Parts: sequence; C-alpha cells; structure tokens
Amino acid sequence: MSTRRVYEIRQAILGELAGIYPGGRVLDRLLVTGDLVALKVTREEAFAELAVLESGAFVLDLRPQRDPYYKITYTGLLQIRRETALDETVWGEAAL
Repeated sequence: MSTRRVYEIRQAILGELAGIYPGGRVLDRLLVTGDLVALKVTREEAFAELAVLESGAFVLDLRPQRDPYYKITYTGLLQIRRETALDETVWGEAAL
C-alpha cells in the first residue's frame, strides 16, 4: 500500500466519524460510507489504520472486547477540521 493511500484512508475515516459526531459507528458500517467506498478500502486496511488512529488518540473504540464501535475524539475532530496544528500521523508530509 502506498504511503499516500495510508493518509487518505486515515483522513477518510476521521472525516466519516466527524460527520456523525458525537455518535460512532461499527467497522462494517463505516466501510460502506463515503470516501472509504471510493478508495475501495478493505476491512483489513481499515482495521490497521483505525489501530494507528486509536494509538494516537484520534479515535476511540468504545467496545474493545466485542465488535469494535469507533468514535472520533476531540483531538481527531480538531485534526479533520484543521483547527489545530496538523499531525503527521493523519496528514503525512502535508503536516511538515
């Protein structure tokens, strides 16, 4: 997977979750919405990038023991709205 694609997926995930804030979404439902469909993101790709976003505190898994239910955090919301310094984890080279 290209480096650029990784950041596009992360941005798409945050964008989708920001659109339903303060609500959340399960992974399978997240995959059939908006930019993630256009990017043809696989379940494995989305799960891997959600793990990165979760480790950076951009998203939160509210049901870690069951089917994951993801919600954007305030930190993630600020990133996707570009209301704070851009983070390299989400924006890649564009943040530098």
